[in-house]
Amino acid sequence: MDAALKQNINLKIEVQQRSMETKKLKKLNQERELEEKLEERDRELKELRRRHSGQDVDDEAFREIEARNVELEEQVDGAKGIIEENLEEIERLKEIIERRGTPRFPRVPAARVGGRGRNEG
Repeated sequence: MDAALKQNINLKIEVQQRSMETKKLKKLNQERELEEKLEERDRELKELRRRHSGQDVDDEAFREIEARNVELEEQVDGAKGIIEENLEEIERLKEIIERRGTPRFPRVPAARVGGRGRNEG
């Protein structure tokens, strides 16, 4: 009986040790799984950052293009204003010439205005 009791105790100790080993293995397995998930999330995060930084470059380029577009629109508006002022000045000068009655310069027919000088002809 003592031998059976001793064997029973040894078996209980062995079961308890194996149970502890199993718990350790489960814990190690969980840690490994967590590490794998963490590495996967880290890769995803790096990929998102890479994409986002690429997008920032695109956004930055877009902002630069947009700013340049605004500058060009302002230049076009300025040029339009100058053209309008010039047209108004031309009209004013035409009116002055018409009031005087005789133009100072003879009118050149449209056919002769092709880049030829006045002295040609």
